[in-house]
Amino acid sequence: MKKALKNIGHTFDVEKNEIGVTIRKGTKWAEQSAVGESIELWNCEKNHVGLCEEMGCEYCGSGVIVGWHVCHLKYLPVSLLKLEHNKEARNMKVLKEMLETGYGSISDSNTVTALIYLRTE
Repeated sequence: MKKALKNIGHTFDVEKNEIGVTIRKGTKWAEQSAVGESIELWNCEKNHVGLCEEMGCEYCGSGVIVGWHVCHLKYLPVSLLKLEHNKEARNMKVLKEMLETGYGSISDSNTVTALIYLRTE
């Protein structure tokens, strides 16, 4: 079973065979993922626990993890921000707003994982 990469109410703007980056609060994706692991891309109306198929989420394609970078949000490299898979979130202010939608309060000192993937579908 592939891991579900869930977006809360925004798009995946990365085309097939392009590199995308998603910023996630904490280190879970770095600790529990492997390079070469397949992921499913889902757009969900709200944050939820459980299978996306059962929650009525929209399947948006698939990808393969190619790496990650863990840092405090304030030290997120601009080169990774420019690859954010949602074009609107390539702006730090907008990215913070989107992170707060999924995680609640976020600050520059929070640890984040920039999950890097190749879109395959």
